[in-house]
Amino acid sequence: MLPMLAFLQGDESQKAELLNGRYLHYLKDAFPNGSNSLYFGLLCGLIVLAVLTKNLVLYVGANLSAHLLSRCGDNLRKSLFRRVQAAPIRIFEENKAGEISGVFTMETVRSVNAMDFALGIFQRVAMGIFLLMVMLALSWQVTCAFLLMVAMVGVLTGVLHRRIKSAGA
Repeated sequence: MLPMLAFLQGDESQKAELLNGRYLHYLKDAFPNGSNSLYFGLLCGLIVLAVLTKNLVLYVGANLSAHLLSRCGDNLRKSLFRRVQAAPIRIFEENKAGEISGVFTMETVRSVNAMDFALGIFQRVAMGIFLLMVMLALSWQVTCAFLLMVAMVGVLTGVLHRRIKSAGA
């Protein structure tokens, strides 16, 4: 029977069995006279709170990244403009205005994109390390099984990609 159905049907023995988890004693210490339904509701609430917190952190991170990239792009454009203003006149006589403005624009875009990529990689690596630490704290066995599955998915994806590529070529 599905765990949620046990709670919906009100079977107390299945509720107790489902709630005999590794960290349930923290809830029982905090709410000593609570019922199994209360503990289950609190666990569901904690899960919802964790998801909301994760989404809030991602939203704040995206806003901070956008602000940082905007400031870096502005500073880079100002610096390039000062360098263009200080350039000798012969550069403007030898090159077309479109070439100079194209370099000006493309170098700024490339630099901002590279910073965006590096920042994204840093955020994802930091999040992955944090989640791995949390998973290890909860259960090293489940963490090892998860990492094994991730490796299997990576290998299978590589094999399928090669097969699809060779079939299409």
